[in-house]
Amino acid sequence: MHVRTALRWTAAVAMAGALVAASAMPAAARGPDDAQLSVYMPDTTLATGTDGKTVSAYLYASKPVVLSSATIVYDFSDLVGTATVRPTPGRPNCTTANNRLTCGITDGIRVDESGIGGLTNVVIRPATGAVSGATGTLRVTFVSPGSSSGSYAATVRVGEAVDLAIGPDVEVQAEPGGAFSAPIAVTNPGDTAVEGFNVLFYHDHGFRPGEKYRNCTYVGDVLRSCAFDTTVQPGETLSGTMSYKVGEDAYAPGTDWAERQVMTRADFTDHAGFLAQVGFELGEPGDGGLLELVRPGAAARNAQTDIDETNNWSVVTLRVTGQNGADIAAIGDSARGAAGEVVTAEVGLVNNGPATVEYERSGEPVTALYLTVPPGSTVVEAPQECYPMNGERPDYRQPGGTGAAKYFCPTGVKLPVDEKQILTFKLRIDEVTADATGEVAINVPCECPWFHEDLDPANDVAKLVLNPAEPGGGGGGLPVTGATTAWTAAGGVLLLLAGTAGFVLFRRRRVRFIA
Repeated sequence: MHVRTALRWTAAVAMAGALVAASAMPAAARGPDDAQLSVYMPDTTLATGTDGKTVSAYLYASKPVVLSSATIVYDFSDLVGTATVRPTPGRPNCTTANNRLTCGITDGIRVDESGIGGLTNVVIRPATGAVSGATGTLRVTFVSPGSSSGSYAATVRVGEAVDLAIGPDVEVQAEPGGAFSAPIAVTNPGDTAVEGFNVLFYHDHGFRPGEKYRNCTYVGDVLRSCAFDTTVQPGETLSGTMSYKVGEDAYAPGTDWAERQVMTRADFTDHAGFLAQVGFELGEPGDGGLLELVRPGAAARNAQTDIDETNNWSVVTLRVTGQNGADIAAIGDSARGAAGEVVTAEVGLVNNGPATVEYERSGEPVTALYLTVPPGSTVVEAPQECYPMNGERPDYRQPGGTGAAKYFCPTGVKLPVDEKQILTFKLRIDEVTADATGEVAINVPCECPWFHEDLDPANDVAKLVLNPAEPGGGGGGLPVTGATTAWTAAGGVLLLLAGTAGFVLFRRRRVRFIA
């Protein structure tokens, strides 16, 4: 059986050039059906003497809405002498007058809380004669017929052109609980000294800090960023070693990866402003020693921005050795009711460990739950994360559709040890039958890149029983106790963003990007 795969973020990056995930919606306005509309524009630092950067405004709605048309206005009147704003080549329906770029969208737009970007990419260039340190405001306004406008003010500044590179790509190995280290080196291949820099990290689940450095930030045991008050001279390479250990619940044998991205101080500030806007935390400083690469440097005199981002990334590949698998078990339920009554059933799954299973990098679900509805009952309310089955195929056009005999529910991208993911269905009892039994099945074999190495296949099926003959009978699953999370639809959470955005690790929102 073929199944639809989840969003593949690396393909989206290659196609679109940038992705953004967001949870906050600034400068809201009312739209059709009372959907709350908003627009966001990232802060941008440009380098003197360059062609600037391509950026996009991002549109959001508090609930799904289709807009028949819309207009986006980029007002750069405050940037005169600092920067210009033009549409990307070949972009239709855009006009420029009085330091305003106006772009119309007439094909109809579906906007929701996930956001949509790339509708009107623009190129922001430093103005002729602009000097490092110049700054101004770019105001973006989003208007749709039948709604008032939403707007956002982004900061644009001009800085000094520099280049940073990070390395090396390395491969290490260790078993769960084991310690290891990874080298890190930052090089200045340009002609201008770089005065201070930051490094951003994305670590897969197996990576844990061996030491929490005081010039780095952490969310729990997850390393987010490190700051270096160090001047890197042209041609100079600064190096150091980072201490790690493998998580006790790392899946083994397996492979985890960690990306490191180096950024100038100004580019990091732009990105940090974006993270604050979407409610994403960089965390708190560690309480350990200083992660040093070289001598302390002087504070930067001017904003600096990296003009070659192709060398800003490096990768640590961790081969997790040993044997450390996972047992993911189905959770059933039972309910009683009279004919015509609507009852609630909570079904799902639990990870009995000992390893966490996660596909955050690919955005694939860990597995999927298949619910066969008990005879004599009708689903009158289903989770939005579930799709009615049409024969052997899910009907993806009807998320949360009612009345089906069978449902397909892809899980979230991560299932920690002892965590339960629960789905709530409401069923109307059409005919009272003792022990009317449906089925909850997980880890069903499929042609898909999901979890296939379950330690105990015997508990992959549980029962959903209506009106069990024995009090408390039926179910066949596990009690819903302990840590329980709402079901989260699959979707990539590592978003590799071009320009100043770096990366974002975010679970709740996905952004559609239009090429």
